[in-house]
Amino acid sequence: MLARRFACPPVEEAPYDPRQIPHATPSLEGSVLLRPARDLWLSLLGEMAQMLSEAVRRRAGGARAFAKPLSLEYLADRLDVDEPLLGYLLVTRAEGWMQGFLTATTFTTWHVRFRWDSTHPSLAWDEEEGGEPPRVDATGELAAALQAQLHAGDPEREGVVWPRVAELSLLGALGCGRRLVELLLDELEEEGSPYELVVTQATDGSRRFYERMGFVRVGAVTYRAREAQPEASGGGKHAPKRRRAEGGAAGGSWVASEHFEYRTQEGGETVDAIAGRFEVEAWEVLFLNERRYPKLQGSSPLRKDTRLLIPRRADVARVHAQTTAMHPRYHVVAEDTPFKTLADRLGVDARALLRANQPQLRGLLLSSELRRGTRLLLEPPAYDADEYCHWTFPDDDPALAEPSYMMARRLAPRAERRGGGGGARAAVAHLMVEQRPPVLPGGKRAPFLEAIRKAKAEEAARRAAAEAEAWVQVDESLPFKKHAEALRLEPRALLALNAPRLKGLQLSSIVKRHTWLQVKQIDEPPPPPRPSLVNQVVRIDGEDEYEYWYVLTYLPDLQWCHVAPLERRGEFNDKPSPSGHVALGRTRWMLVSEDEGGEIDVGAGRCHVMQSVEMRGTKANADAEEWDIIGPAPPGWVGPASTARSAKKKKKPLASPVHEEAGNGGV
Repeated sequence: MLARRFACPPVEEAPYDPRQIPHATPSLEGSVLLRPARDLWLSLLGEMAQMLSEAVRRRAGGARAFAKPLSLEYLADRLDVDEPLLGYLLVTRAEGWMQGFLTATTFTTWHVRFRWDSTHPSLAWDEEEGGEPPRVDATGELAAALQAQLHAGDPEREGVVWPRVAELSLLGALGCGRRLVELLLDELEEEGSPYELVVTQATDGSRRFYERMGFVRVGAVTYRAREAQPEASGGGKHAPKRRRAEGGAAGGSWVASEHFEYRTQEGGETVDAIAGRFEVEAWEVLFLNERRYPKLQGSSPLRKDTRLLIPRRADVARVHAQTTAMHPRYHVVAEDTPFKTLADRLGVDARALLRANQPQLRGLLLSSELRRGTRLLLEPPAYDADEYCHWTFPDDDPALAEPSYMMARRLAPRAERRGGGGGARAAVAHLMVEQRPPVLPGGKRAPFLEAIRKAKAEEAARRAAAEAEAWVQVDESLPFKKHAEALRLEPRALLALNAPRLKGLQLSSIVKRHTWLQVKQIDEPPPPPRPSLVNQVVRIDGEDEYEYWYVLTYLPDLQWCHVAPLERRGEFNDKPSPSGHVALGRTRWMLVSEDEGGEIDVGAGRCHVMQSVEMRGTKANADAEEWDIIGPAPPGWVGPASTARSAKKKKKPLASPVHEEAGNGGV
């Protein structure tokens, strides 16, 4: 999926030090649970990101924090876009501090040619180096069960929705991950739940946890039109056949699972009756026809000749066979054989075989001798397959994106489910609360965050007062001029203030009782400019483990930074920087080794830009850069972020934006 969220308001940091959060107990004693609405979830973004970083730090056995597993951008995107948005939040009863969270939704993709497939040759599933091998869907049966599920939608609009497949989208916990997942599974397996399977995206650090929860790795691919093959070298000319590109579904890029069209034979038929006739559920028919008939209901009488799409009953075996048929076919050479001889034995055109294999077997010619064990592609497929990437930024190249580690598990069959679900929710019913307990501030950051909060509150109060003075609600219906006289305002000036909002307003108009009139121009001072913090060296209020930090990621709308610490590394000699700056005898500052960690998430409001000079000008490689930090940046100072080059990167990429579970073996 692409990042699709709208701009969000600035993120609030946790007003307490995440290192002070107590680990959740196995019984969850001393904690409370609640089910936040979307607005509350969005307000928790900062706390969630900082708690996740703390979870990773603890999971590393007390070592300094390593790169966080979930980016704030990913968190914001999921909380803003996921529909529906289910979830649980666990906080301490006494302080209100976050100990864990979990969110889930209905699985949705934004790819026209997405397919669940665990046996495709393009999948690069590395074996575990030492220890127990990973649990995978080796036969492809689980992937076939997923692919057979009902799905439909437009990848360019609402996405392709899989209403019977749930997705565990976000999970972060300090010792309570197992309990949170058990709560979710209990809910998904409740009588009346539409879900039959649940999937999630995992990392190397979290997959063992999910395996213990019954998940196995499952494959997924996206297909793209195969690029035209170059003319086969090795003698002679050949005009390659043209393939017709797969077209989208009629009416746009709408795609759906297998279905057929039914036309009503007479007026008065209902969806409920038609669904019963074809042994499908009425809501499935409504789902498949929602785009064509958005207001259709199960009991709605239909006109004669109304066309309805009816889902075909899932046939996993048929889907499995279809998936296998889409795979490219290969032949493994049994013994050293001339290329043309092997082509004759296989009964295929030698030049077509050459053209299909030259991209992966460089130097292959018609006269080549094939060695034993060589794998030949017998026929190029119409589409190339890439491993599925569940989330990317819009400007990312999908071909370069890191494939997602998707995992899945079956839920209890619907026929075996009972009302109220299992015992997981009953066991914590006494911990459920409607509202979060008041959050107690704590740690060195608290006074700085309180100062920021007060400044924002004062600004909001000032704006509210200005708004109150600028508007008057009239208490009787009078001509506009009469209202102007009563307010002691020049009529034309009052008209100019209100005409853009009250269409057709004139000096002779009658203004009705209870109408709001603007009586004063609101002159808001322009907001102070927010310089980009990316690539800047900053000092952070309340963070004294390190003196200076380097901003790796800056989200302007969220006012959020991901920063890495700097440390002293000797002194500079007389060699000037690319800009000519000489720092002879001054302290050399470099990034702390990534093996030591230390990267954190902070609100931009606590960051103060330092005037600094990049002494090496390494452009893309922040790990090799050296800084001369001069002091607090004066007003108007232009730093590295304003230059034409792109933001620097760490040598090692941050962990992919997926959930992580922290614990001590008992999660």
